[in-house]
Amino acid sequence: MANETVRAKVRLAGRLDVLARPGRSLLPEELHRLAPHEDLSALDTSQGVAACAIAGTDGLVTVTGPAGAGKTTMLRAAFVALRSQRRRMLVVAPTRKAASVACREVGAAAFSIHALLSDHGYRWGTDAAGAKVWTRLRVGEIDPRTGVVYGGPTKYVLRSRDRIVIDEAGMVDLQTANVLVELAIEQGVGLAFVGDTHQALPVGHAGAMGSAIRHANARSSSTRCTGSVIPTTRRSHCVSGMRAIASVRWWLRTSLPETVTSTESCITTRRVSG
Repeated sequence: MANETVRAKVRLAGRLDVLARPGRSLLPEELHRLAPHEDLSALDTSQGVAACAIAGTDGLVTVTGPAGAGKTTMLRAAFVALRSQRRRMLVVAPTRKAASVACREVGAAAFSIHALLSDHGYRWGTDAAGAKVWTRLRVGEIDPRTGVVYGGPTKYVLRSRDRIVIDEAGMVDLQTANVLVELAIEQGVGLAFVGDTHQALPVGHAGAMGSAIRHANARSSSTRCTGSVIPTTRRSHCVSGMRAIASVRWWLRTSLPETVTSTESCITTRRVSG
């Protein structure tokens, strides 16, 4: 079991590196232009940076924060901005109930992770040790569960440049994350892991959210500093990093003018070599 966990983590790390193709976040003024009818003044600095990242073109984005951190408001802004770019936001969640809530509150198409994967030929089961195992049907193969020939995806067809948002990502296990990232690479879509790293661990092996954070092109997290919420953004290229800094400062000047002096020094950026 331990060896399989290590192998799953190594596979996921390699796939996340492939998925994390460099792009850029929207600038705040671009978000305003693309979502002119949204009340963006309701977004604090961290939420604004997260919305810009999700609506941008980075292959892998992570947004972390506790419940009540304004996730719905942020996702709604990103959804509208993506739609204005003729791109789709698709929200997936570990459970159908969570997906239904996201669909109702955000407005984007939403469904369970397992429903998406099943439509694309993935089937899950357990091995002799009780661990989750994923397999995949090829087009033209007979599904052993139904006896029907698998003809390819019909319900959840993906398009290049789609943004799949994984809600409650802290609950996603390593095995499921592996095949979801594999599908994203194959279809040319971007992923955004959104969740609380302190959420209850999923049944099975945890670590998918943490691995996504380490490999992300852009990441945003809500933390407390001098009484204000600030973002932490990690970029893979210096130019993108400077763009992220400019975005944060713009939000600080326009949304939190009274706290610019005390919070701007708390903004941290990291550059990843190579």
